[in-house]
Amino acid sequence: MTDHDARRRLLADEDDTEDLDAVDTPDAQSSRAPDYTETSDVDYKIATAFAIMGAAMLWPFNAFITANEFFGRMFRDNAQILQIYSLSITSVFTVTNLMSTVYFTRTVRKADLNARVSSAALSTTALLALLAVLTTASLKAVAYFVILLTIVATVGITTGGLQNGCFGLVGAYGPRYVQFIFIGQGIAGVTPALLSIAVALIDRDPAKSANRRAFAYFLSSSLVLASSYFAHLYLKSRLDQDSTPALSDDSDKEPELSRYKKFLRSYHSWTIFLIFVVTLSIFPSITASVTSVRDGKSAPKWLQPAVYIPLGFLLWNTGDLLGRIISALPAVTIEDPRLLFTASVLRILWIPMVYLCNVRGHGAILKSDAFFLVFMLLFGTSNGFVSSLTFAAAIKQARDDEKRDIGAFMTFMLCSGLVVGSILSFVF
Repeated sequence: MTDHDARRRLLADEDDTEDLDAVDTPDAQSSRAPDYTETSDVDYKIATAFAIMGAAMLWPFNAFITANEFFGRMFRDNAQILQIYSLSITSVFTVTNLMSTVYFTRTVRKADLNARVSSAALSTTALLALLAVLTTASLKAVAYFVILLTIVATVGITTGGLQNGCFGLVGAYGPRYVQFIFIGQGIAGVTPALLSIAVALIDRDPAKSANRRAFAYFLSSSLVLASSYFAHLYLKSRLDQDSTPALSDDSDKEPELSRYKKFLRSYHSWTIFLIFVVTLSIFPSITASVTSVRDGKSAPKWLQPAVYIPLGFLLWNTGDLLGRIISALPAVTIEDPRLLFTASVLRILWIPMVYLCNVRGHGAILKSDAFFLVFMLLFGTSNGFVSSLTFAAAIKQARDDEKRDIGAFMTFMLCSGLVVGSILSFVF
């Protein structure tokens, strides 16, 4: 064989080797990180995990709201605390939640989101379990008030960490999974309201009933938060965030301040802000004061305040859940940011509409209980539908290197809307 033939044979062997290396073997396929951001079918195990984490974000706050009757009984001997406890709980939670969200948003690019979610879930689990235990304790009103607000403030902070971490991580899996977070949040609203109505209808001892309900709210919240910890462990096992392009930390591409200024100019940011400003300005502060147009003594039990008010909560949360589920259907997907912003502006009309009902017993312009109940259902549906679509569109339309940041920033705008809405509720 000549030297020329030998060199030609060697080059042919190298070409064959390169061809073999290019073959996509089963081992190579199994070792490759899955790209969840592509338009593939929904993995319902991943979807369920995100739904559990979504429920964990809202369940504690809904438990605080739903346990209103129990807190009223705890503070009945102190007139000053009795007057301010409800607004104090809402204000302390929303303010600490916003403050923590600001911090978590500023640090999201350098943070270990897995550690952030895990620590937040475990901390909140312990705090809610403590609240459940305290429902069986006998404490002075002032002591319980201080302990309660301390726990509420801490839960506001840990919830901020859970929200920030979860919405940061979901970018790695694609916008389709955002709706499942919101569906979980909707479930977190419906379940406590259902529990409250069931106990009110079957329990004949109001004092013990309030304690039992509060214990159930806080214990269930603790269990949901514990479940979210394990749901996150499952997600972590499915995806190594450090090797995923959707969560890459390309901080040299664009300065952080410039990036957030761009987000602030987007329709999506102000859409989500306005949605929750409108919602919190009348729900639950104003809607919880609406009573039946029929006289309390002659009205059936379901129209009496002990059932009628939780029924309004249930319908709002049912509508909210329904809106989130509908938003996940491809046939009704809306991604145009201007259209979504217009929808959020139109929701302002809900504010004057609630005053057609029997607010604070001042009489109703439309003397119909059915109107209020339908109002609550549709009001909730619009909240869940538009907010879910907005979050999903924001993450989908972001660049891969922005997905972690946009999820965190949208959470910040959501919390800002909650705070502004809570402040406006004092005006309305």
